[in-house]
Amino acid sequence: MALHAETAFGAKAAATRIAPLQELRAGDAQAAVEVSRRHVDVLHRTMFMGLTEDGAGDAPA
Repeated sequence: MALHAETAFGAKAAATRIAPLQELRAGDAQAAVEVSRRHVDVLHRTMFMGLTEDGAGDAPA
């Protein structure tokens, strides 16, 4: 990955962690929940799904 791409990725990752705090500071708890839910969904899909070959890492249906 090129340095520019790593920097852009890092900035986007930081923004996704900061966004819920910004929503809470703005007094919008529901928006903070939604932003957090989307962030966790992305993490789940990109980091945890398919960790095992038998699918044990998959979420229950």
